[in-house]
Amino acid sequence: MKNPGVFKFKSASGGDNDAWIAVGKLLRTVGLDGWVRVSLMTDYPERFEPGAEFYFQMKTGSPVPCQISDIRDHFSETLLEVKFEGCEDRDAVSAFIGAYLVIPKSERAEADDESFYPDEIQGLDLLSPEGEKVGKVVRLEADVPSPYLVIDSKEYGEVLIPFRKVFFSEISKKKALLKLKHQLVTHVPAE
Repeated sequence: MKNPGVFKFKSASGGDNDAWIAVGKLLRTVGLDGWVRVSLMTDYPERFEPGAEFYFQMKTGSPVPCQISDIRDHFSETLLEVKFEGCEDRDAVSAFIGAYLVIPKSERAEADDESFYPDEIQGLDLLSPEGEKVGKVVRLEADVPSPYLVIDSKEYGEVLIPFRKVFFSEISKKKALLKLKHQLVTHVPAE
C-alpha cells in the first residue's frame, strides 16, 4: 500500500473535515478521452470497479461525488487508469487532477484486532513489560521505508519505536494498548 492514511481536509466553511478516508489520488490525465491515472492508497484495490462511487476531495472545499464508468489496468500494481461518469474528455477531468478519491470513514473495511489503520493506533497506551503505562502513541509514521511509532512519554519525552511485532508482547485495539517486550532505553552507558 502506498501513502496510506486518514487526511484532514479544510471544509468550505474553514473547519477540519476528518470523516473521509483517502483511497486514491488523481495523478494525471491519460489521452484525450477523459482517462486519468490514479495512485492507489488502499489495501482493497477491488473497490475500484465500474459503478463504484467515491468523492473527489481537493485540499480545501467540500467533497464532490463521482462514479467510475470504466477502469483499465496499469503495469504497476499501485496505479490504475480510471474514467469517471460525466468526464468524457481531458478538459472535464483536468479540474480534478491532484484531488484525492475519498470514501466516508464509515465505509472503511473493518480490520481485525491485530491489524491497524494508522489513525487507529493514535492514542493507544504504551505499557512497559511489567504492565505500567510509560507513554501514549502520538502517531504512526507509515510513509517511510521502516514504519515507526512516535510516543509521548512523561519520563523520556518523545520516543521513536520501530513498529515491528518483535518489539511488542501484546498489541490490542480492544484493550487500547501496546505492551513492550523490553524496557525503553534512552541512552547507552559510557564504556
